[in-house]
Amino acid sequence: MGIYRETDDNLMVRFKLNESSGTSAADSSGNGRTGTLANFTNTTTCWVGGRRGGGLDFGQGSDDTCTFAFTDPGNFTTMMAFVRWDSDAGTSPRIIHLGNNMPPYQLMYFDATNKQLRFGLTFAGGAQWFRTASDTVDTDSVWRHLAVTYDASDYENNPIFYINGEVSATSLITRTSGARTSLTTNFGALGQVYNATNRGLDGVISDARVYNRILTQQEISRVANFREPETYTQSNFSDNFVINKKDQLSSQQYTRDDGTITVDEVPFSLGIKGPINLRGRRTAYKVTK
Repeated sequence: MGIYRETDDNLMVRFKLNESSGTSAADSSGNGRTGTLANFTNTTTCWVGGRRGGGLDFGQGSDDTCTFAFTDPGNFTTMMAFVRWDSDAGTSPRIIHLGNNMPPYQLMYFDATNKQLRFGLTFAGGAQWFRTASDTVDTDSVWRHLAVTYDASDYENNPIFYINGEVSATSLITRTSGARTSLTTNFGALGQVYNATNRGLDGVISDARVYNRILTQQEISRVANFREPETYTQSNFSDNFVINKKDQLSSQQYTRDDGTITVDEVPFSLGIKGPINLRGRRTAYKVTK
């Protein structure tokens, strides 16, 4: 039937950055938005250990970038990543940037001068900019989980910043007016602006995500503190299924023909066939009919 995997219908892109070499970063959201590395001097040493799984080190040069295809997220956005900021080299270093350079679309970045987390996007009247009010994010090579949520359905709304799962007070920099400007440049970037070379991050990014919904504080805190529940898609099948390929997942749910659900918890041998009254297992398998 299909592979059971972690899923969220509103997760637009997620880079776990678990690769060990090469110029491609897998998108685990299921949307196929593979990242492409550019301008790294070494595409092996840039892959490092992250805060959650692997990480991508953008410290090789000021124009290192990981770009990916993207579409307009709409009015509701959550952007997040684990970041280890090593130095304040560069100007306004980007963490996640959607769209082109100017005017900004939706982005999360550092204010290298004031050590603050910032967020900006565009409305009909121009660019709007916000920053954390009192909390600073130092260039101390310490891992932090950084997130921002924003409801752009009204230009008078403020974003909510999170540092390590805790709300950080917001300070307004510039307020404009009008309707949100849709993202018409269908690309995004990690660690840099898509079409610029002077906004590079000197640091490491791990587990970067963009959602087109506003996550709650509880959800963001769970990600920041490694307490995020795993969810899986659910499949239906009848007697003539064949379990034929092991896949490393923690659990699976199946719906029987009678509508009841069973959760598998113990291993099966490869190639096992029906009947449908499955016993549980903790290792997931690809299931085909």
